[in-house]
Order: sequence, then C-alpha cells, then structure tokens
Amino acid sequence: MASIKAPKASPEQVGDAIESVVEEKFPGIIKPEKFMYVGPPTKLLPRYTIYEGGLPTFLNEHLEKCPALKALFVAPSSIAETQIQLADNNSVLAMFYKKTDEYFVSLSEVK
Repeated sequence: MASIKAPKASPEQVGDAIESVVEEKFPGIIKPEKFMYVGPPTKLLPRYTIYEGGLPTFLNEHLEKCPALKALFVAPSSIAETQIQLADNNSVLAMFYKKTDEYFVSLSEVK
C-alpha cells in the first residue's frame, strides 16, 4: 500500500491559512492586537509572555502607579529591535525597564 507524504507545514503557514479562511468566511472581523511583555520577570508577569486583545486588565493598578510598565508591552514582530534597545543602557526602553524593575522591587519590599 502506497502512502502519500505531503510536505509538513510550519506553524506560521497553518496560522496564515486559518486567518485567510476566517477572513474569507467572516470579512471585516478585527484581529485582536497582540502584545509581548519584555520587562523584568515577576510572579505576575513572566517575560516574553504574549497577551492577545490588549493589555491585561489585572495590571490596571500597576499601569497607573508605574506608567513605564506600559512601554514594555511591544508587538511580537518587533522583538529583534526591542532586544537591541534593551541592550543599550542609554535607550529610553532600557530606562523604562529599570524604572519598572525598581517599581516591582519596591512592591516586594513592602510585602
């Protein structure tokens, strides 16, 4: 019995195929935004976690107290550029990283 071997598709190809079918069947549906957290890792926020559909609502209090935190949610497609900025200690993003780290350290000292 002969078997048919099809080339394996990558996850990106599968995702693109699903998106095209959904767009064809349901035109005009807005795709939810995706954000990746690139700040200091905490119990609340693991680094490189992707959030879909906007920023996580459980962070509202922290976003108010530490506005720098919001800048550490970036589009996953820009991760390479983001890593370069974080490596440069004089970049604005690196300064936001430091401010956010200080904020979360101060929270752990209080508790």
